[in-house]
Amino acid sequence: MAEKSVYDQIKKQNGEAFAQKIRAFDSTLFDIPDLVHILKYAGAYPEEIFDYLLSLKPKPENKIQNNYKNPLKLLEKAGYNAYVADTLQKQNAIRKYFAKDEELCTFHDAKRFQKYYIINAVKKNVNQIKRENFPHPDRQDEYGTSVISIQILKTGGLISIKNRYNHAVQNPDNTFNSNPDNIIEGLSGALKHYFKTDFTHPENAFDLPDNYIILNNQIIAYNDEISNVYYGNDYYVKDGVIYELNRDYQLMAENFIIDLKNKTISTPSRMHDSFPEVLNAEIQGKKLTLTRDKENNRYLFADNVQLMKINANHEITELCLPETKAIPDFFLKFNYYLEKFSAPKAETIGNNFLYDNRRCASLKIPHIRLIGSDFLRNNTALKTFSAPHLEKTGDWFLYLNEKIKKLYTPKLIQKGDWFLFHHPQNNPNKIFSLRHKERE
Repeated sequence: MAEKSVYDQIKKQNGEAFAQKIRAFDSTLFDIPDLVHILKYAGAYPEEIFDYLLSLKPKPENKIQNNYKNPLKLLEKAGYNAYVADTLQKQNAIRKYFAKDEELCTFHDAKRFQKYYIINAVKKNVNQIKRENFPHPDRQDEYGTSVISIQILKTGGLISIKNRYNHAVQNPDNTFNSNPDNIIEGLSGALKHYFKTDFTHPENAFDLPDNYIILNNQIIAYNDEISNVYYGNDYYVKDGVIYELNRDYQLMAENFIIDLKNKTISTPSRMHDSFPEVLNAEIQGKKLTLTRDKENNRYLFADNVQLMKINANHEITELCLPETKAIPDFFLKFNYYLEKFSAPKAETIGNNFLYDNRRCASLKIPHIRLIGSDFLRNNTALKTFSAPHLEKTGDWFLYLNEKIKKLYTPKLIQKGDWFLFHHPQNNPNKIFSLRHKERE
């Protein structure tokens, strides 16, 4: 039996539409060696990686003389003071340069330096680069790139360049597109030679768009990254290893794995999130079912009660906790996408609830009495909030929200600092005016 063409193999692996787009763009891309292997985890949009694929096409061999320089010297030339972080103390020595809410997950991983070659680099003029001068952060701006951490997996194949903003910007672990040559020419080769290892970007390759990495010459599309774990649609990458889900009974929902067979919710991330703990309690002893609609949205039910809506991009957009009375700290701290949340029996919410969420516009917690710090801290979508039994909030309640028009909290007797900070009506004379107006 004749061997299938590269086109047919990619059609079977990535889908017909994916293969057709490549053929329509440039059919000679099918001549790239090991293309099927390269594209296995490349996602659904080949047009985003066309430039990169073009750079992989076979080229005439050119003899290049490599005079590798010390990477620390190259970084010095680029304006950085840099050092190899081969102890925990050195790994975390740059922590002082990070804002409290923008610290790297590296600082919470005591074994990172054992698994990764790390070079921390600090701009020589770092003390003149102030966070307050950058009200609209951009990953590549002067502040973001003033303190970086270059981390290369010791087993090879993966590199990540961390950003000073951390998760205050999109894809902070892909600064300079994780290509050291974008910092200063020759740095990629210098790092490979210095550490005697290999990683991502082939020489002369175009940079990939955000939400792609290269691991052992494979293009990996991912939806999110938390604590050096990259989450795709049906797989995740941790410490340089790709783990595939069993599609028959497992589903990726952001950085969580829903296992319908074993009735569990889990996450490979090292960062603590109480979401699995709460959901596992909700589904205990119940029958789980999963349905989907024409738009490929998935709906998780427990005993015929809808708990969750997960869109085609594997983002959790709706969540209901019908039995939960206490929501612990760090509940969905890294979630950006939740639009509707309800917990009809909840009475307490811990710190960092939906800390990074931007989109939640429907929030139903009618019996809530106590709310911890950093409640919906970065949300800018919520316009109405009714909590008739709320008595106490922690600091930074709805920080950055400027759209609240209706706030009903008649029993609120103790609020933390920075209550509704940045709201147009938040000043010493009007801090409660909105609440009192709605109560009347």
